[in-house]
Amino acid sequence: MSMWLHFGLWAVLFAGGGFGLRAQNDSLPPGLEIFSNVALSSSAMPPWALMGAVFGGDITAPLAIAVARTDVAGQGFFGGQAEAGILLSWVDKAKNKVRVGLTSRAWSDVRWSPGAAHLIWGPLGGADPENQPRDLAETRFRALATSAFTVSVASEHIAFTGRLGEAHWGADLVVEDAPFFMDTAQIDFRLVGQFNRSLATGLMAGIDFEFRQTTTIGQADVNWAVGIRDLGGFMFPLSVETTVDSSIHSTGWPLITGLFDTTDDNPNYGLHSDTTGLAPGDDPLKGLLPATYYIRAHAQGWSAYVQKNSWAPRPEFCAIKTFAHSSEDRSVHWQAGLGWGGWGGLYVPLGVNLTGHQGRTFSVRTRVAPGPDLGLRTTLMCAWGKKF
Repeated sequence: MSMWLHFGLWAVLFAGGGFGLRAQNDSLPPGLEIFSNVALSSSAMPPWALMGAVFGGDITAPLAIAVARTDVAGQGFFGGQAEAGILLSWVDKAKNKVRVGLTSRAWSDVRWSPGAAHLIWGPLGGADPENQPRDLAETRFRALATSAFTVSVASEHIAFTGRLGEAHWGADLVVEDAPFFMDTAQIDFRLVGQFNRSLATGLMAGIDFEFRQTTTIGQADVNWAVGIRDLGGFMFPLSVETTVDSSIHSTGWPLITGLFDTTDDNPNYGLHSDTTGLAPGDDPLKGLLPATYYIRAHAQGWSAYVQKNSWAPRPEFCAIKTFAHSSEDRSVHWQAGLGWGGWGGLYVPLGVNLTGHQGRTFSVRTRVAPGPDLGLRTTLMCAWGKKF
């Protein structure tokens, strides 16, 4: 599976408005399903900080908000998942729904300490150099991108999906201990941590499994399911690992411009006061996929789920109410609810699904924070589809 597949699948995502695209043909065997979605959230970083950095604009206020939220919570989070795919689907003689195709997925998880927030965004965040936190411990960055051949079989009570393919790139940075001293003239680090990143494509394999059942409670039929997504692992045979147990001295900007230039001609030579702690290794980058465990239920227009991603700092809870309105040639389903957790905080899920003439459908979903004091949680999901 080549890199062109990976780029082609993500082109589908951006062709769908950058957020979501789903088109299905369930009436013709086989059907074609093209989908994409992205869901990123943060407990501290407002979304307009990233938009200001990319498209231009004032990022001082958003970064000040990020620093303040990190101080209050004791740690900041940012992460989520994006996915795109092309699948053929049909119903076999045993009434099982079978889907076969190609999917591409990416995950990210970033965590930073108050000390990291003040150090990185200090001037823009309004930090006081004399009173800021002075430790980068518990700061971490990890990311993974994959593409896979996918086979899925779903019956009335059991659904199973298997994936086998390429791991395109991955990285894992962990800061275990990093106290520092900083004033207006210099900065000194005592840095302990590891950094591992891929140098070439690797392998991945994973499965999804779901058990479904309908239970009658009183006069209501409750459809519920319990399952796991992305149970598996990955490995990059060719990667570079660096273990750091060192100290660093810098007068500011040379920390970035001269860190890796230790020649005699470099005026910032001597940036490392101790380089004996830099230890390259050859262990391959490998690990488990960021699996998601969940349970969900649906009854009488209400749906709810509880899920926990292994990379996410907290479980996620969500409950949604659906309101339906129908006429002779179209129907409208409105959705609203309340959720909390994952990489973000409290949010209100909103959605609308329109079904028109000849079964054509259009849907949009998004999440917003319930109040301006909490800020938008950097999570936006949209999807539109056409069924024919």
